[in-house]
Amino acid sequence: MEKEREREAECVISTFAKLSKICSC
Repeated sequence: MEKEREREAECVISTFAKLSKICSC
């Protein structure tokens, strides 16, 4: 489950991820 946490952190840092709605931040 550590990968999920890393993805969440990447999502918060990456604005593109938010725009692409890759994760639910």
